[in-house]
Amino acid sequence: MIDWTTIDWTTIISVLSSVSLIIIGYLFDRRRDSKNRKKEIRIKYLIETYKIIDDSVHRNLSYVEKRRLEAAISDIILFGKKDQVKLAYDIVTLLTEKQVTNFDSLLEDLRKELRKELGLKKDKSKYFSLRMSTYDGFIREKSVVNDGLAKLFPNIIFEESISELDHAGDIDYIAKIGNRAFGIQIKPITAKANFGNYSVTERMKVSFAAFEEEYGGKVFIVFSNDGEIQNKEVVEEIRKEIERLNKIM
Repeated sequence: MIDWTTIDWTTIISVLSSVSLIIIGYLFDRRRDSKNRKKEIRIKYLIETYKIIDDSVHRNLSYVEKRRLEAAISDIILFGKKDQVKLAYDIVTLLTEKQVTNFDSLLEDLRKELRKELGLKKDKSKYFSLRMSTYDGFIREKSVVNDGLAKLFPNIIFEESISELDHAGDIDYIAKIGNRAFGIQIKPITAKANFGNYSVTERMKVSFAAFEEEYGGKVFIVFSNDGEIQNKEVVEEIRKEIERLNKIM
């Protein structure tokens, strides 16, 4: 039989306590490390998502860029907090119903959280973005409309297409006629370019068809060189389209 009176209970209890503390510390560290890894993954995705959305707003997007933006919204739904998921849902709903939307509130919320998680000072300023384009090309493009088409058709309102429209990447200007409109895509070319061989891509055909279904008018491609319309025949085509839209208003 064991003589319990000879056992050093103080030592045993001390050893057990030490072992228990080691196990508890290990489990705590493991849980903390797991939590930190999850936090790092989430922050990494949200930073990348913020950059994609910020880079996308107020721009004309290509097909690939639109897909990247869709993926970014999906990441918000997966990794975002409740309020951010709600903002993402509102963006998708508005975009589906109205074909326009605004990402500013979501970007402000993401920036606020990311600065907090990264230990940066609070910034209460509103979201803003810097958008730069080649100045000369931008001026010449506007000149084709403002000094060309707008003067040829003074009763028509020409407006720059907004980036939130699904077809904005293919349509530069919208010309409004009552509740109808036709679209203008401006293609800068060199003096020696042969635009007669130009063909519309399948993606552009789909985009143009979507525009016509929504607004009732066709989309015209205007080739420009130094701010001047090169395919002069497009002016008469636009004139006929205006007459047609006026009849169905």
